[in-house]
Amino acid sequence: HHVPDNGHVMIVFGPHLGYTSDGMPGKFQRRNQAAASTACGALNAAYAQLTSGARFGSDPRDTQQAFIRDKLRPFISEIDSADEPMVALVNKFYEIVEEEVLA
Repeated sequence: HHVPDNGHVMIVFGPHLGYTSDGMPGKFQRRNQAAASTACGALNAAYAQLTSGARFGSDPRDTQQAFIRDKLRPFISEIDSADEPMVALVNKFYEIVEEEVLA
């Protein structure tokens, strides 16, 4: 929409994973916050939802979270059994996004 006619656009994307100062993946200590919080929060929430045993379907009020859950669902056992599940989670979702962007 913002690219001139016959113009070009550059799309940059990459995995979104925070680390604490002691090397814990999936969390990040942000400035002026007392405790580390999740990074990426949406992926962490989807992972927690999918591993909770609860059933989650489509949610028209939160299409991003529903999309993430739907795309990750087939890979949850693979992610859960990884040495570093948070790293595996982010890497798998990067692959999913890459496939969507390049389609």
